[in-house]
Amino acid sequence: MRVLIVDDDPATVSFMQLAFESAGDEVATASSVDQALDQLTNRVPDVVLSDLALGRDGDAPGDGFRLVRVLRNRPESAHIGVLAVSGADFPEVLRATADQGFDGFVSKPIDVASLLERVHRLAEVAIARRAPDVGIDRPDDLGDVEGLDEDAIRIGHPDRDTVGPGGQNDHGEMRPPDPNLGQ
Repeated sequence: MRVLIVDDDPATVSFMQLAFESAGDEVATASSVDQALDQLTNRVPDVVLSDLALGRDGDAPGDGFRLVRVLRNRPESAHIGVLAVSGADFPEVLRATADQGFDGFVSKPIDVASLLERVHRLAEVAIARRAPDVGIDRPDDLGDVEGLDEDAIRIGHPDRDTVGPGGQNDHGEMRPPDPNLGQ
């Protein structure tokens, strides 16, 4: 799986890069929206993790909202899974990320095991979205991706803040298994 990490905090980038590389994933990094868009010319990722509050890119605001708007408006990147990463996990921010086209939200501080699981599930959906557009067969290891409940990968989604069959949500609270997940 290919991941692009977009964050202007070197410690956060290093932390996430180490986690994904240790899991065997291919990782690219960028510290601004413009750098992230440049990375897309080299290799299209399956998932982008973007901080919401980035520094400025020249005269343009350098935020994750700008990045997701550009990604969703380009046919070659509209299928990419995009997760917002922020410490500002207020209900209005969660709603704004969902409304602007993010596939989910990850709260800082980040739980590594939960992050890896969520990103890998989102990558399966992103690959399935891409497959018909680029004329490739769906890889065998995807399983029944069409049966996935896409809302289940919305991390911190205002209407559903759990992912997977139980476990912790982004606030460290335990949640019971969702009987509808994966059906």
